[in-house]
Amino acid sequence: MKNRHKYIYSSIFFVLVLVVGCCVYYLNKPAFPIYNSIHIHADFAIYIDGEKINFNNDLYQSTNKVARHQFQHLHDNQDEVLHIHAKYQSIGDFFSSLEFSLEEDCLYIQAKKMNVCKEEGLKLFVNGKKYKRNYSSYVPKDLDEFLLTNSTQENEIQKQISNITDKACIHSEKCKNTTGEKIIESCGVGTDGCSTLPQVIPVTHTHEEPQEEVADTIIEIKPKESKVTCVRAGCSGTLCLDKESAADIFTTCEFKSEYVCYRQVSCEVQDSGYCGWSDREKLSECLEKKKEY
Repeated sequence: MKNRHKYIYSSIFFVLVLVVGCCVYYLNKPAFPIYNSIHIHADFAIYIDGEKINFNNDLYQSTNKVARHQFQHLHDNQDEVLHIHAKYQSIGDFFSSLEFSLEEDCLYIQAKKMNVCKEEGLKLFVNGKKYKRNYSSYVPKDLDEFLLTNSTQENEIQKQISNITDKACIHSEKCKNTTGEKIIESCGVGTDGCSTLPQVIPVTHTHEEPQEEVADTIIEIKPKESKVTCVRAGCSGTLCLDKESAADIFTTCEFKSEYVCYRQVSCEVQDSGYCGWSDREKLSECLEKKKEY
């Protein structure tokens, strides 16, 4: 009888501990996404009426100074790899931060004043398979490949899928068959270029109904002239920011051999109107050499 009571009490104690532990976990579970809680990449492409849409314009790119989205971005004028820095981030969230909004199953293109919806043939393919749920709710996984297209011909769709790059594995350092290609980027796996969350300044656009006459080409929007003063920031001088933003930036004080490379280039206003390093190619080559030692 005593052993039976002992067993019952032990079971009750175990259940209580389990319940308390679960309550503590869920009460302390973050209610909002945490920046850099993950760092994954996905390859993607968008084709409308057989034309691939490009996002390599500075208007859609994030830098160390300006982020178009808080947790997802494109950078270094590359428009084929999506960088994701927090869990549960959908492509609807991402495209809504740019001039191309994806709302439910409709892609809205501001420059063309055009809506392309599922009813008009818009389709989403993920890793070669048709996605049957709400398009905007799709959450990419690491190394995913996704395609948005309104093409109707199967051979054309397959060609578009095959044209999607496989650069995501390079950025995530997970390529199975390495070609020796190395990418020096400001925000890659193993780098500290994203250690500070920049100010989020989304592209502003007004959702309007499509017009009868639509331009055939996407309008290029050039950034306005900037009168900002650029300065080196961070304890090691590895950030190039405008003077006002630099005053609020604090980084850890450490020294790496490659940091000397930043002394060989100038911190100044770029063509985009934002602060940046004057010779990124020279900087990349120097960083590459220093990291080999």
